[in-house]
Amino acid sequence: MRNFTKQILGFALCFFVGLSSYAQLSQGGIPYSKTVAVQPKSIVATETLQKPDFSVIDTEDIMNDALGKPYRVGVNFPVNYNVTNKGTWENTPDGGSLWRLRIHMDDAKALSLHFHNFFIPNGGKVFMYNEFENHVIGAFTSRLQL
Repeated sequence: MRNFTKQILGFALCFFVGLSSYAQLSQGGIPYSKTVAVQPKSIVATETLQKPDFSVIDTEDIMNDALGKPYRVGVNFPVNYNVTNKGTWENTPDGGSLWRLRIHMDDAKALSLHFHNFFIPNGGKVFMYNEFENHVIGAFTSRLQL
C-alpha cells in the first residue's frame, strides 16, 4: 500500500507541475534576412564581449574541484542588450522591420544566450544563428507551449 501511495503522489506531483510549466519551443522556418534583400552582414552592429580572466577562472575551478562541486561548463557575462540600445534596425521591402545584432568574443569555443523578461510581439519571430548561418535555431514566437 505504501508503494502505491508513493506512485499516486508522484503522478499527482508530475501532473500539477506539468500544468504550471511553460516552454518556448522553436517553430522552425528560415530567418527573414535570408529570404528578403536586406543590408549586408557587415552593416549589422557587433557587440564584442571581453575575454574572461582565465587565471581567476582556473583558480575558482581548482577550489570547486577540492570542494567536490560539479565542473564548470561556461562563464556568465550579464549584459543588457535590447532592441532600443543595441543592434541594427532596418526597414524591409514589404513594410516590415528587422532587428539584428552580432555578438562576438575572441577565441570563444561557444556562446550561449539566456534571456530575461523576453517579449516577442504577435507576428514577431526571433532566430539565432552562427556567423556562417549554417546553424540556425528558431523561429521563437509569442506562442507558448504547454
